[in-house]
Amino acid sequence: MFVVAAAWPLAARAQPARLPVVGFLFSEAWDTSKDRADTFRQGLKDAGYVEGENVLVEYRWGDGRRDRLPALAADLINRKVAVICAGNINSALAAKAVAGATPIVFLTAGDPVADGLVASFNKPGGNATGVRIFSAGLVAKQPDQPDGGDSSERYPGCRRGDWLARRSCRSERRARP
Repeated sequence: MFVVAAAWPLAARAQPARLPVVGFLFSEAWDTSKDRADTFRQGLKDAGYVEGENVLVEYRWGDGRRDRLPALAADLINRKVAVICAGNINSALAAKAVAGATPIVFLTAGDPVADGLVASFNKPGGNATGVRIFSAGLVAKQPDQPDGGDSSERYPGCRRGDWLARRSCRSERRARP
């Protein structure tokens, strides 16, 4: 038997390469937040990662119950994920509480400094980093069109401030006299 095993090509005996595992943690239910997972997968794909081909993703959904998040985050850590992607502030805080040295990437509309996720914006420190979405508090301060016009009247389909973020509104704005 040893002779047969020794004759096998080395490649046949090699273990398959282990794919990196990304943990996705979100406090809401899958059925109401499926679009977040779809957007996450698309972002991975845009960066060259295809789920099941060169990366694995472990999804954990809190079903709207914050009390479930610490156990879900701990489960991801026990599965030795390479990184935890936290979809909101509650998920990020739960991940930070148990992550140790595992990196955390978060998305939040809150203030990550005030919420205790990072030390400061310019030097976050620790193992958490992410994106803060400026929203509610800034809507009233968003400029309309650079020329002072009202985007809803001059550019149908584009709302206040859209010209800052939506390429179609910027293109339409340039195309119109």
